[in-house]
Amino acid sequence: MVLDFTAKHADEAISPGDVDAALGRIGHRLQPFDIVLIRTGCDRFFDQPDWSRRHPGMSREATLHLIDQGIRMMGTDGWGFDIPIPTMVERLRGGDPAAFFPAHYAGRDREYCHIEKMANLGAIPRPTGFKVACFPVKVHRGSGGWCRAVAILEE
Repeated sequence: MVLDFTAKHADEAISPGDVDAALGRIGHRLQPFDIVLIRTGCDRFFDQPDWSRRHPGMSREATLHLIDQGIRMMGTDGWGFDIPIPTMVERLRGGDPAAFFPAHYAGRDREYCHIEKMANLGAIPRPTGFKVACFPVKVHRGSGGWCRAVAILEE
């Protein structure tokens, strides 16, 4: 499914309540192993020099909220899954160690995968009722890599 967070601003963290509200707007109840795509609309800034600073990000709590409901794969069209790195660094330097990659580090406690820098989530014609296939590009000794993510719509 695609959850719409295009009203969120850069540096804002997506909360569990935001996730539940987005699910309510599309009338969907999560099922284990659903794939949740986070649409921020920030892929439209791909060619801008400040693209990496223009997206909202998932909070640790929202990430765990999805994992606890059986979600193991998530994706976003933002530059990253968390809020922008400069904001995380600023908060870390301000004395908040939990502010640095909180959604990423949720994976230390519960297993999940996510995809960043997706595109065209807004082109998917409906928020549910499609499949997602992710074709990975193997990176030797890498812990991450590229993939070709494809939405598959059945008639």
